[in-house]
Amino acid sequence: MRVSGSLFVLITAATAVAVARPASAEPPVASYIFPAGGQLGTTVAIRVGGLYLNDACDFSLVGAGVSAPPRIASTNTVWFEGPPLYPPLSQQPDVYPKDFAGFVRIDSTAIEGVRYWRVSTSQGTTPLKKFVVGDLPEIVEDEIDGDPIPKPIHLPVTINGRIFPREDVDIWTFRARAGERISCQVAASRIGSPLDARLEVHRADGRLVAENVNVPGPDAGLRFTAPADDEYQVRICDAAFRGSQDSVYRLTVTKGAALDAVYPLGGRHNSSLELHLTGANLPTDVVRVHLPAGGTSTVVRPQLDELTHTEVALETDDLPEFVEETAKSLPGGAHGGTLPAVFNGRILHPGEADVWQVTAHKGDGYLLDLRAGRLGSLLDSVLTILDSKGHKLATCDDMSTGQTDSQLSWKVPDDGIYSIRIEDRLASRGGPQYAYRLKIDRANRAVDFQLKLPVNALNVERGSEASLPVAIERQGGFKGPVTISIDGLPAGVTAGHLEPVSGTNVDIRLRASRQAKVVTAAIVVRGTAIIDGKPIERRAVFATDPGDPSIEQVAVAVAVPTPFKFKALYDQAYTPRGSVYVKHYLLSRNGYQGPLDVRPADRRVRYAQGVNGPILHVPAQT
Repeated sequence: MRVSGSLFVLITAATAVAVARPASAEPPVASYIFPAGGQLGTTVAIRVGGLYLNDACDFSLVGAGVSAPPRIASTNTVWFEGPPLYPPLSQQPDVYPKDFAGFVRIDSTAIEGVRYWRVSTSQGTTPLKKFVVGDLPEIVEDEIDGDPIPKPIHLPVTINGRIFPREDVDIWTFRARAGERISCQVAASRIGSPLDARLEVHRADGRLVAENVNVPGPDAGLRFTAPADDEYQVRICDAAFRGSQDSVYRLTVTKGAALDAVYPLGGRHNSSLELHLTGANLPTDVVRVHLPAGGTSTVVRPQLDELTHTEVALETDDLPEFVEETAKSLPGGAHGGTLPAVFNGRILHPGEADVWQVTAHKGDGYLLDLRAGRLGSLLDSVLTILDSKGHKLATCDDMSTGQTDSQLSWKVPDDGIYSIRIEDRLASRGGPQYAYRLKIDRANRAVDFQLKLPVNALNVERGSEASLPVAIERQGGFKGPVTISIDGLPAGVTAGHLEPVSGTNVDIRLRASRQAKVVTAAIVVRGTAIIDGKPIERRAVFATDPGDPSIEQVAVAVAVPTPFKFKALYDQAYTPRGSVYVKHYLLSRNGYQGPLDVRPADRRVRYAQGVNGPILHVPAQT
């Protein structure tokens, strides 16, 4: 504790005579799981932090090869006060998650990668959050307050830690021999943590060896060659010296193989694909994988060394494929191909532009869909169509808000040779991680639609309604109606009348009866449309990060509104540190006669450093 004294709040309650309307439900909030992953074949003790989870709550873990008990119970919360905050920061709202204990079993035959978890109470459920299954040895930080103490590690290892409290720095030490290539990679943002990690590597005498500066991607990473036989320190902190209970991380440090990128990003159905690898300490830079006969994507698992497999998500299609390095070279640096097809390339150098030259005929219609960011590439593409004289016919930067990929509809004006140019929006960028797949298909074949979900959880209070938004992404000029249907609604929950949708958005109104059973159910939203005289059905999908399992269900929870209310007059008072301040609240029971536990709120209107209060037991009203 760095606060010189403590201020305790004593809460008292009175009974109101007037009857008030019930409050809304106070739905649960999932803040973190710690550790945020575990190794194959182990049982991991976890702490789940959240708000409004009561003394116990339901815990759901989704995915193959993992299991957990359906309930987790309150335990002592790990809490470090941290350095003092002063106005205006100390006047900001803050949250105080509580810890709940449980465990996760991971099968030895499970596949590495992301699983999902959520918590539920009688007042609702939470959106899915990530838990990661890894194949390397793992350790969990033994958290302490105060100045950082270096902790030894043995490579390879995945470290599960937290940057908590504010200004915390974790230090991990290991020995390396001169010339060894060491990789350090953080998973924080990609697993839902607010941590903006900064990494530094120092020698035993304090000299800086490496740091992450302008590292591509959402999380910190670095790679260095050990200059001498020595002990090295990896230091991790928040880039802005923040820190919180939910600032969890997984830091992988290895002398072994580390994969940065693959190329190409996909291939043709039922074919063998030569996959080029980029990274460190790789035993080979090329592996051959087989692609399935159907579907739009697949995951392959090439083995990098005796300890390490890696999961690679690839896109699949039935069109002919052209790869930049093997495609026919044309004068001026262009590459040749035929339509329709998928063109695979990379912007390897800053300022580079790839040009594909194709022959097209007057009146033909094509949809050009450049896929890069959606497949995990760093490319922020600009797509341009030019005629044989180099005149620009059409161009696209971003296909939509928040989406850096490009898309164009093109009706060919005349018979001739045309050029398709691909470049990064910033001329200063390029490298092996800037790959793309440009799918050019006939417009009539590209007619399709997809349903997108902006949420994967929805709470519906008894006797009330809630809206489930669904976005309809229309492709290839499709304008026909889409009929929406829902499977798996919990008993007592009904959907409003669903008319065929001709637009791009629909809000599905779900209503829970006053007697609906308090339960959480997984529903599936489907859309059906007639395309070329045939019924086409698509499931609604929640957007996930490239390589993560898709989410095709929405958890709908029937929630109970809170019947009672607390009321208090606003006042502002000053009291010495170490003293007790008494504040009176008025309890409006609104028909509820049972006992109550009164405690400081999990979400507070201002930061309350050093302020705590006892749990008060209010007996049942007789």
